[in-house]
Amino acid sequence: MKLVLRLSMAVPPRVIPNFQLQVSAFPTWVTPLPPPRRPCGAGLLDLSYNNLSGSIPAEIGTLQELAHLDLSSNTLNGSLPPSIGALLKLTGVLNLSCNSISGRIPAAYGNLPVAVSLDLKQNNLSGEIPQTGSLLNQGPTAFSGNPGLCGFP
Repeated sequence: MKLVLRLSMAVPPRVIPNFQLQVSAFPTWVTPLPPPRRPCGAGLLDLSYNNLSGSIPAEIGTLQELAHLDLSSNTLNGSLPPSIGALLKLTGVLNLSCNSISGRIPAAYGNLPVAVSLDLKQNNLSGEIPQTGSLLNQGPTAFSGNPGLCGFP
C-alpha cells in the first residue's frame, strides 16, 4: 500500500475532510501530517493512490495557487466539479484518471491554461467533449477509457 500525501501549500480544512480515506488499510505508524502554516507559492496537491472515496469537493476550486493536482488511482465518484476550471495557475498536471467519476466534462475545463496536461482516462464520463479553450489541445489519451464520451478528439 502506497501513501502519497505531498502538500506544498496551505489547504483550507474544508477541502481535505470531504475525502474519505480508509485509514484501516494503512499500518498503524502512518499518521497524517499537518499542512504548512503559510502558503508557499505554487502548490502541489498529490493524493494519488490513497484509496480515497467519495466525490471531489467543489471547494477544491478555491485552491487558487495550485500548479499541480493529482487525485488519480483512487475510488472517487460523483461528477467533475466545474470549480476546477477556475484553477488558472495550473501549469503542470491535472490528473483525475483511474477513478469512478461520472457525468459530463464541464465546459469550464476549457478555461484551464493551455500548458496543463489533463488526464481524465479510465472513468465513467459521458456526453460530448466540450469544444472549447484548452480542451481542444488535449490528445485522445486524455479521455480514453470513457466509453460514454464522444466528439473531438
